[in-house]
Amino acid sequence: MDKRKNKRIEVEDLTVDVSDGVGFCTGSASDISKFGLCLVNMAKKLGKDADQLTVVISGKDRVFKMKVKPRWREDVGMGKKIGAEIEKAPWEWTEFVLDLDDEDGDDEDVWGNR
Repeated sequence: MDKRKNKRIEVEDLTVDVSDGVGFCTGSASDISKFGLCLVNMAKKLGKDADQLTVVISGKDRVFKMKVKPRWREDVGMGKKIGAEIEKAPWEWTEFVLDLDDEDGDDEDVWGNR
């Protein structure tokens, strides 16, 4: 059962540059929310023991730089996936996520009308 507090939005075109303060790699995000994201195609050695990562997320003509806290890691083939919580998400990120959520085809407004 999914215990997430915020809805995740699947994405395909967000590039993520990640640093653990020692190393650096480029991957992508598979899904995002207001306060979290799933990083995929990450180098296995990156962030092995890091409590915090710096991410630069690029896509849809926007760039966001944030600190994230890894919550889980999973080895996948030659790389790994990292589920991360965004620390102090900027308002611009929240707007970006809400705009993407509006694009997903849900026409219901805040009052529940269609």
